[in-house]
Amino acid sequence: MIGAFHGAGNTLIPVIVSVISNATVRLGLGWTLGKYYGLGAIGLWTGMFLDVYVRGIVLYVLYRKRFERFIKILV
Repeated sequence: MIGAFHGAGNTLIPVIVSVISNATVRLGLGWTLGKYYGLGAIGLWTGMFLDVYVRGIVLYVLYRKRFERFIKILV
């Protein structure tokens, strides 16, 4: 999905989504699972795993909402 945004010439949206997702999901969820739920490294890896999917879903939703605008830019 990030490639679709880059191909359309929009790099700001993927950067914002990546920064927010890394700060909240990857670090926040990973740290919470690792420290408070006692999962250790498995909790950290789970946070990283879920970050990829959350970021993909958010970018997919943004892409679907702005699909016509991106097509006009590409064509």
